[in-house]
Amino acid sequence: MTPIRDHEIPIELFRERPALAAELMTEVLSVPVPDFDAASTVSDTLTQHTVTEFFADLVITFRAEGRPVMSVIVEVQQDPKDGKRWSWPVYLATVRKRERCPAALLVVCPSRTVAAWAAQPIDCGPGWGVTPLAVAPDMVPPITDPARAARTPELAVLSALGHADDPGREQIFHAMLKGIDTLEPEQAKLYFDYIMGKLSQAARQELEALVLTKPYEYKSDFARRFMAVGKVEGKAETLLKVLAGRDIEVTDAARRRITECTDPEQLDRWTLRALTVTSVEEVFADR
Repeated sequence: MTPIRDHEIPIELFRERPALAAELMTEVLSVPVPDFDAASTVSDTLTQHTVTEFFADLVITFRAEGRPVMSVIVEVQQDPKDGKRWSWPVYLATVRKRERCPAALLVVCPSRTVAAWAAQPIDCGPGWGVTPLAVAPDMVPPITDPARAARTPELAVLSALGHADDPGREQIFHAMLKGIDTLEPEQAKLYFDYIMGKLSQAARQELEALVLTKPYEYKSDFARRFMAVGKVEGKAETLLKVLAGRDIEVTDAARRRITECTDPEQLDRWTLRALTVTSVEEVFADR
């Protein structure tokens, strides 16, 4: 998989599952979407003239029996930028003309504050205007049913992000993990790493504990790899504690060698040596 930058992950959710746009519109914003039997991404280049191009983050078109019934422009907006309010109406008009169907603008924001800004109506002149649809993760209802999360893993990811500090977050995390457990390993790891990077320390520790203490629950390669990494990190931490307890100085180079080691058996051998040696160099000495 081509490396994806952190700020691109929200768009990746829609690219992997275009129907997510319809779920957010109907279930979170109560905006009706026509019945459709197919959803796909289309070109995000919105060309008006030979010298003017606009690029939306993602354009999704819903079709019924092959006929486009609605297009949705998905934009990820991290913070208020007034320039967007001039270009968004152009996006909508261009997509509506190109796809020959109604068009909507869905703005995905990190917080309700940014979402409130994005949702303000745009006055385009006498007789017409644009009202963006804006959503933040904490506007997504908590998903605690693993079966539901398995059907809509991307929605479960947004639910976990939005409710990571709720009292019932263990159930939400569990459902989310079951959801992404149904995905391809690399995709699951991408979502998991993204979530881990967004959580508070307390929430991150709880999510880690959930994966490490319930190996029978999560069968995918991503979970097994995470468990293996967790075990290695635990062994490295144990070795460092043994050295600290015996007042053995650990240089920066030695600390890096220990923490970057991925061989659990090697860490076990070093830990045994640390119980009897007098310097960190002796820990690494070949025997």
